[in-house]
Amino acid sequence: AMRTLTLVLVSASLLSLPLPAAAQALRSVGVVVGRLDSRQLRSRGADSRTRSAVAAGVRADVATPKSWLGVGVGLALAPRGGEHALSAPPGSEPLHGPVHADYLTFSVLPSVRVALGPVSLSAFVGPALDVYLRGDAAVELAPGFQDPTPQVVVAVAGLGVEVAGPARVVLGVEVRQEEGLGGAYRSIPERLRHRSRAVSLRLGFRPVT
Repeated sequence: AMRTLTLVLVSASLLSLPLPAAAQALRSVGVVVGRLDSRQLRSRGADSRTRSAVAAGVRADVATPKSWLGVGVGLALAPRGGEHALSAPPGSEPLHGPVHADYLTFSVLPSVRVALGPVSLSAFVGPALDVYLRGDAAVELAPGFQDPTPQVVVAVAGLGVEVAGPARVVLGVEVRQEEGLGGAYRSIPERLRHRSRAVSLRLGFRPVT
């Protein structure tokens, strides 16, 4: 897929640089942990309720010749899914069952950055690729969620705030919106896709130059 190819090309370009140049190309490398709220949108029925889970990953921020422009290359575990209505006796409270779909997400996100002293504001947008890892569903829902799409392209956009701390430490907070562009399951006779919103904390380190 184009997403994987882009990731490979960026990684290969960094590895091909001499060590001093590679250090200068990297703004920071670190871990990202946050809350991911995800829903499943249906083209022929009601959307699901939200599934909330913890998402975690690693990311490298790569510099470009323009000081205001960078690229974030990331790898993360993204737990998506939702809760769908189940059949219930008349007059009883509605019941909902979970559908979980966990992905390994590769992202390459160009970002625009504005530095205000030690604080940087950024906005980013770009593609990601969800690679299906595992999933499960309530017994009543399971027959319709047995054939997940192996790879789904995702559109990502978000905002971030970052503070340069002592000893090369970088602390950041970011909010992002993630929209699945393709159907998440092949066994369902409709288009069902994921929409997610993440609020994350980032701990990074600037390389030694």
